[in-house]
Amino acid sequence: MHQPKRSTQLFLISLCVTLVTLGTVLVLLLAVWLPLTREQEDEQPAAQPLTATEEESLSLLMIASPTVSDPPAFLALFSYAPAKKQFDTVLFSPYLLCTSLDRTDTLAGHYLYGGILGLRRAIAELTGHEPDRYLRTDQEGFSALLDAGGGISCTISSAFTIGEEQFYPGEQQLSGRKLSALLFQTGSDALPDLKAQTEWTSRILPTCIQAVKHSYESFSSLIFSECETTLTRYDLLLRQSYFTGGTFTVNEPIAVDGTHHPEIMAVYPDESALSAAKAVLSPAS
Repeated sequence: MHQPKRSTQLFLISLCVTLVTLGTVLVLLLAVWLPLTREQEDEQPAAQPLTATEEESLSLLMIASPTVSDPPAFLALFSYAPAKKQFDTVLFSPYLLCTSLDRTDTLAGHYLYGGILGLRRAIAELTGHEPDRYLRTDQEGFSALLDAGGGISCTISSAFTIGEEQFYPGEQQLSGRKLSALLFQTGSDALPDLKAQTEWTSRILPTCIQAVKHSYESFSSLIFSECETTLTRYDLLLRQSYFTGGTFTVNEPIAVDGTHHPEIMAVYPDESALSAAKAVLSPAS
């Protein structure tokens, strides 16, 4: 019988080895690629429920600091409650004492220790309401948002300086930089001046909301470019018609402050202020 040549045998063996090797590589690639594909599919945003409406309430915790490494200088919880036809704001001193997960610290301390999650849990302990979303920005981003809100016109009685911002007497239009300086200013106790924050916020909000009505899409885009946030475009799109055409009351801000204890750089919260905050943050009846 005619025996195949040795070269033919070697060729066939090599071909078989090559085919086996390629098959093994293909199987390994499929084993890696298919789970990754499933993970990517799982990470895609879930389809939004068709039953969702603009009547859904939403609360947004705003955390503003001079720089990303600084503790918060401005803490505000905005509550949008269509069922009540109102927009509420609760301002918190960052140095309010609060016990959360068996740890007693200021809100700023909970933030530095546990990040945004730690801060949200602490606010939930204080008010009974955990913010739905958060928005975090530094002074530059904060100033940009205030500029987009149109700033405000006011009359200043005498000259003064806050940081690098100089204020001169007379009637003038305050820019976002000047407004952020006013909101970040500290009192004689070296803590954020919650009284000043409440006064200026009450003047800024109505003007800002009116400006947002006329430039809702550009303001929404600015949020995503200047801030870190868990807000989604769907959140904002869902509520566009309400904010641009709806009628609701913008209530005066509620300030949750208290008794300052300078030896520990902390503030014991005032119970009446906390009760007022809980009332506006409670679900509509």
